[in-house]
Amino acid sequence: MQMMSYIFGIIVICLIFLMISHSMNNKRINDTMKIQQVEHPDVNMINLLQSNKLPTLYLYELELWDGFDLMIGEEYENIKEVVNNEDALTKLKYYLKPYELPLKSKWNITLHKNSDAWESLPISPIKQDNYNNFFVNISGLMMICLFNPSPDNYSLLTQKDNNIKNIMENEENIKNIEYIIIPVRPSHMIYIPYGWWYWIYNGSTDKYCCYLNCINY
Repeated sequence: MQMMSYIFGIIVICLIFLMISHSMNNKRINDTMKIQQVEHPDVNMINLLQSNKLPTLYLYELELWDGFDLMIGEEYENIKEVVNNEDALTKLKYYLKPYELPLKSKWNITLHKNSDAWESLPISPIKQDNYNNFFVNISGLMMICLFNPSPDNYSLLTQKDNNIKNIMENEENIKNIEYIIIPVRPSHMIYIPYGWWYWIYNGSTDKYCCYLNCINY
């Protein structure tokens, strides 16, 4: 009986250690200003890229998703009709399975239509609070403005009432903030890691982009 209690105690300690390690790894932030890019990676390559905690552009990913590849470049209403049903969501989760974090198999997938121009964006970008978040562009030109989560950038981005767009458009202040703008074309998927800041906007005048927001939680 004493031996069983001893073994049970070791198992509990190991599980606690595993959970703490897992949580710390999810919250780890890499502030290297580098964008990874890959086309049709295998599971081992995906795991390696994800472990780097850097923004990653997966080229032509949607072309591999049978049925959804036919939606590339389609109008929003046609895409919505296909995507917003249980069978389609189940299929999407199947294609996203290689991108799941350890111990996290649930997905929240939503379809978005974005016609926001750069001028209509809020003064401050969004902070990424999700551990594993992908955006899949289906139609239109989706633009991602990414901000490095370095200490200097963090101080600037979190300062109350700071108008980040004004700072970016001011030649004297532009050197004080580190960012990159990435065009995400139809069929491409981008991963934005935890702790980074971003804007998503439409890159084509008088048009819109359609994308899936996929959160592994």
